[in-house]
Amino acid sequence: MSDDIPYILRVLKYASPEKFMTCARACARESGKHTAAIVADMLVCARLYGAGYNDYQLFRFWDLTADERESHMTRLRNQAFVDRMNDLRARREIFGRKTHFYQRFDSYLGRAWLKLANASADDLLEFVSERGVVVAKPDVGLGGHGIEIVRLEDFDTHAAFVDYLRSESKGFGVIEELLVQHADLSCVYPAAVNTIRMTTIVAEDGPKLLYALMKFGAHGAEVDNVGSGGYACHVDCTTGAIMGPGHACAPDDSAEEGFSDAATVLADAHPQTGVVFRDFVIPCFCEARELVLRAANECPEVAYVGWDVAVTPKGPVVIEGNPLPGYDLPQLPDKYWPRRGLVGMLRDAGIDLA
Repeated sequence: MSDDIPYILRVLKYASPEKFMTCARACARESGKHTAAIVADMLVCARLYGAGYNDYQLFRFWDLTADERESHMTRLRNQAFVDRMNDLRARREIFGRKTHFYQRFDSYLGRAWLKLANASADDLLEFVSERGVVVAKPDVGLGGHGIEIVRLEDFDTHAAFVDYLRSESKGFGVIEELLVQHADLSCVYPAAVNTIRMTTIVAEDGPKLLYALMKFGAHGAEVDNVGSGGYACHVDCTTGAIMGPGHACAPDDSAEEGFSDAATVLADAHPQTGVVFRDFVIPCFCEARELVLRAANECPEVAYVGWDVAVTPKGPVVIEGNPLPGYDLPQLPDKYWPRRGLVGMLRDAGIDLA
């Protein structure tokens, strides 16, 4: 136990005591355990599994056996694993900027796009005049932040439209055509392009699909990110069928985006359309799986990637690749999902975390 004390002191030094105790009290209420017992267990889990207090609450660590806890990826474990699997320079140069990623993976995108730095005003106007609307994306950014749907009709002049796209405060790097998604997915939520998160790992015997999640937007948002109020559902990687309810971040007025990153709520059906999540079959799932497995081979020095894939009437296309795949969504618990974490999935794929 004496060896654990320095580690525990570091955890307490860098953690927010207020957030730590708020989380502990919430876990105590939900588990029926005393707060002091939860605090002690949280510190043990931090020492043994690298679990932060958000991890503890999000994955319901109080309800897991020792083997189940050990099978879960946590914040510290995940960062160390990403650093081991994904070359830092390649992560930054290829995946760190939309313009670089689009050039490298152009054949997987399935849509027209334009690099703003190289485009003249005439180029921009020609691109948008054919479509009337474009999607503008920051060159650097995560989680859908800063992405906008920009319509030419919303500007009084063409010059104002061009100035908006080139605004330094926006930091847009590319514009692209607005995708039309498959009708089956629009039936669930029509206001956003709903995407599949498909995470691959390049093992010694080739790329493998570790897990898949279906993401749906909600509440009028034009993006499908869970942090913006959307839902994520576990998907059967063989059949493409959703396996259980939708997981959404719990509302939190004190959070910057209005949603908690440590607590989730479940929904059996989409709140806007009433479509039941469980057993919904994602169209073109097998084609999407083959697409990301091919893409994974394009850059083996970045061996662990979470791909966001949209399904159009013509088939699946890659939206983006994330070289720091979130470890939280694939481990969200529900009654249909086995209490086995991402570490176990990696071992099944022949990857040793040691």
